[in-house]
Parts: sequence; C-alpha cells; structure tokens
Amino acid sequence: MNPYTTVEERLSLLRVFVDREGHARVPARHEESGRGLGRWVDKWRRAHLNGALDTDLARTLEALPGWVWSGNEFMYERGLNALREYVAVAGHCNLRSEEILGGVELGKWVRRRTLEFERGELSDDRRAALEEIPGWFWDRRDRQLFAELRVWARWSEARNLLVPARNEAFRGFPIGHWHRDLEKKSAAGKLSPSAAAMVEKAGIILDVDAAHFATLLRAVKEHADRTGSLDIPWDVRVDGVLLARWFYRQQELARFGDLDMPRVHALARVIEEGTGEDVPDRFYLLAQSRRLEHEFRQAPAGLVSPPARRATWARMPVRELHDVVIG
Repeated sequence: MNPYTTVEERLSLLRVFVDREGHARVPARHEESGRGLGRWVDKWRRAHLNGALDTDLARTLEALPGWVWSGNEFMYERGLNALREYVAVAGHCNLRSEEILGGVELGKWVRRRTLEFERGELSDDRRAALEEIPGWFWDRRDRQLFAELRVWARWSEARNLLVPARNEAFRGFPIGHWHRDLEKKSAAGKLSPSAAAMVEKAGIILDVDAAHFATLLRAVKEHADRTGSLDIPWDVRVDGVLLARWFYRQQELARFGDLDMPRVHALARVIEEGTGEDVPDRFYLLAQSRRLEHEFRQAPAGLVSPPARRATWARMPVRELHDVVIG
C-alpha cells in the first residue's frame, strides 16, 4: 500500500525537502524517499493554474520558503542562484556555453537571458537582479574583458608592472599578446564605451611606447636627483635598455625633429632640473623646425615647399611658437 496517498503525507515529504534544502523549489524529476515529489509539486502547480487547487493547500504551499507557482519562474531562480554561486568563486560572468553547475546548464541559461534582453522580453526585476551581479554585462565581449582584466590585475600585483612583455604569459594566459591586441583595438576606436571605461578604471597603459619612454625618462630623473648629475654610467640598464645610450639618443632625436613636442618638453625639463640651467629656446625651435621639414618631405608634390614653410616658423617669436605647440 502506498503510504503517501493523502495530501498531508505528500506535504510531509515536501517539508523534509524544505528542511534540508532551505527552499521549496523542487526539481521536476526529483524523488524524495523514493517517491516522485517533483511530479506531485508539478501537479499542484498545474491545478493552481487551472483554478482547481484547494485554497487551503495553496496557502500552505505559498507559506513555504522559495515556493513558486510557475515552473519557468523556478528554473529562472535556480539559474540565477547558480550564477551567483559561480561568480562567488570565479569572480566573473564569462562562462563557457557548455558550463554546468549544480545540474544547471548555466552557460545556456546566461545565453537565454541575454537573448531575452535583446528582444525586450526580459522583465525589469529580472534585468535588475542580473545587473546587480558583479561582472555582469549584457554584451558577452564585455563579460570576457571583465574576466581578462581580473587576470591582468593579478599579474600587475604579482609583477608590480603596468606593461607586460610581448610574449609574456601569466598562469597560461597570453597576457603580452592580449595587451597588444587591446592596444590595437583602442587605437582603432573598436572598444565599446563600457569596455573603454573598464580599461581606464583598471589603470591599463595602452600606449606602450609612451609608457616605455616615461619609465626610462623617470629613471634618468631619479639618477639626477640621487647623484646631482646627468652623467649616467654606461653599464646602467633599465628594462634591459642601456640608460645613458637611450638618453643621448633621445636628445639626438629631439634635435633632428624625430621626437614629438610633448616628449621634447619632458626631456628638456629633466635636463633643466638635472643641470640647473635653462634649455635654450632654440632647442624647441630647432626640434619643431626639423620636424616640419621632415613632414613636408613626405608630403605630396604641389604643396608649399619645406624652405618657405620653415622660414615662416623661423620668423615666429619663440613664445608664440610655444603657445602653438602646447595649445
């Protein structure tokens, strides 16, 4: 004889499930003590939908923690809880499509929620619940970038650096190539506003050449502050670069117009602070004049000739020249 024939007997099994799990969201195929509790729960839900469920039983069920009348609502809550558990461990929402957690096909669940959002089918409360989860973005690419930035943060903390080497890897992640790819996307304007905001918040330097220049020039300044001189020993290396040779080369590049003016000014400030003497204005004028000449040599035929344009700059007062360059 089946001992679970009455509603009370079946409710007793449901309470056993609730006491153990902390909620009444019973999976459709779940069995409790060898009995099809999931089938009974589903039967009660369908009866309620058709208006055929006893009122007292309905109230009893609604009083149970986590009880939902809709099977779809149950599956949504189950997926949402699984996603929260995943994020609590992984720290991001960048799931593989085949990701499964606690019996929930979580990767597919996330994909369905994203499609519902894109079609305008997702309710406001569900959208808000997802957006509260750390690392949640509606664009899959942003979710991936958020996860990658977590790896970068760990690398930066471990190495105390801001720019990785080109072929560097960290815990199996090709962080050097990833950084270069991010730099190219940023330069081409291919980062979404949300992605650009994440990168900026993370403090990532995307202009590697500028970062390298700043690092070496800072090393020159630190040497000058420490020794009171810009005479750098020839064997001193910073990031694998001979610092004295690099410093001399930057001055050459400035004189020949091959260094942009912001770097010319930065270089001049270090020289002035290191020597205690002002860099002559002609240093800036020569740098800008040579740079203009270089640009005109590469310009198509028919434009104003380099000598004529250079003469215009040569006649310009130095202060006005500074205003043009800085402005």
